[in-house]
Amino acid sequence: MYTAKLERLARPVIHRLNAVGIMSRPLWVPLNRLPAFERCPCATTLSEVESLYRHGISLPCSVGLDATAQDKVMRELSRDLSART
Repeated sequence: MYTAKLERLARPVIHRLNAVGIMSRPLWVPLNRLPAFERCPCATTLSEVESLYRHGISLPCSVGLDATAQDKVMRELSRDLSART
């Protein structure tokens, strides 16, 4: 899995990448947000976990991802990040 932590919220970037055929997704949902654990007390605020949840993005990775596909991912990601600065 290729993962990046963006300086901005990841969801808008994920939606735009998905719209151009690049299947990306949020990093993961923190365990303390899952229904099975929502009532469990936490010893800390989990601020870094929450930051990763909001800013983390998983990019396509596969042994079948050729150089052309990798270039497309990088080009579109770079375009999105530079357009929103």
